[in-house]
This record gives sequence, C-alpha cells and structure tokens, in this order.
Amino acid sequence: MWLQMTEDPETGFIRTTAEGIERVLASTDERPSAFISNLPTLRYALTQRSDLTMVVDEFSSQSMSLAVPVGSPYRDRLSLAVLEMLETGEMRRLCAKWWNLP
Repeated sequence: MWLQMTEDPETGFIRTTAEGIERVLASTDERPSAFISNLPTLRYALTQRSDLTMVVDEFSSQSMSLAVPVGSPYRDRLSLAVLEMLETGEMRRLCAKWWNLP
C-alpha cells in the first residue's frame, strides 16, 4: 500500500476526509481504494452517508478504522489483515513508526 501511495500521484495521499471518502466510493476492482482514518472521523462520515461501511476493531487500544464501499469484497480480507497485524504487534510497530503512538 505504501509503495502504491508514494509512486502513483493519482492514488497517493489525499488532502481531506471528503476526498478520501470520494476516492473509496469511486474505487473499482481494478483500482481498489481504502481510506484509513481515526474512528471518530469515520463514525461522523457514516452519519452523513449511507453508502459507507467501516472495518474497525472495537477492542484495539488504538482507534483506527478503514472505510470501504458498502458491500465491498475487500471488507472481510481487510478485517482479517488488521486483526493479524494487531495480534502480531505489527500495527503497534507501524503506529509507533509513523504516528509516534505508544
């Protein structure tokens, strides 16, 4: 994911939450997209739109989630990947590296 974000300006970093959500909604199987944000931001976005769903680990000490289009075939795979990263400590390592979180 990081390689794709840094190498392709069209799919790279976004400037606003709205842009991230629009990119997710416009994603296709050929050009899938996910938007990683903090839990409160995405919960608020879900109150404004009925065409989004979140992948979230409610028991994690970190409040992060992914937004994917409703019915996305990637939802379960992303949920499992996030769970695996949480269980192995990889999520904690990445958070500490990129966001200076404990």
